[in-house]
Amino acid sequence: MLELEAIGWNSILDPQRIRVDKGLVESRVTIKKAKNIVVKYQERTNALLHNNARVQIESLNRITTLKQEALSGFDRGMEKARTQIDSMWALEGKVVTEFENIINLLSTRNGAWVVQGNQILFYNDSDLNKFNSYISSIQDLVNKQQQFQKQSIETVNNNFQQTETN
Repeated sequence: MLELEAIGWNSILDPQRIRVDKGLVESRVTIKKAKNIVVKYQERTNALLHNNARVQIESLNRITTLKQEALSGFDRGMEKARTQIDSMWALEGKVVTEFENIINLLSTRNGAWVVQGNQILFYNDSDLNKFNSYISSIQDLVNKQQQFQKQSIETVNNNFQQTETN
């Protein structure tokens, strides 16, 4: 989140920023940086969850059979978790792509819209509808991300409660 903030992600669709971004060059650079950040943290998450955790289990001073059981349990759990984690990162990538679609729309339809006050106003309904469809898609993707996060928290809480009762 800090890296995204540092590249100005929070203001990517700010009308005042867009107004001074001639040719939307700054916007395109920000999109490219955001894509790189998503890839970087997806790779780091995968390395942290899989490789680093596995190495820690393997380094335990335990009987080999206990270590093998721990590794087996870890691998089973990671299969399910990896699917969810990959889905979360895929959603994040799609969010960035939808923002890119908006910037592309504004770029290709330059002159078909204007910044007025704190709004981007379109001269025709077709462009407005495309813009709104991208915004709607972003909202849907964010809602899916929130659902994944909620399910993950519920799973962790359920697993923790089961552990306490056992």
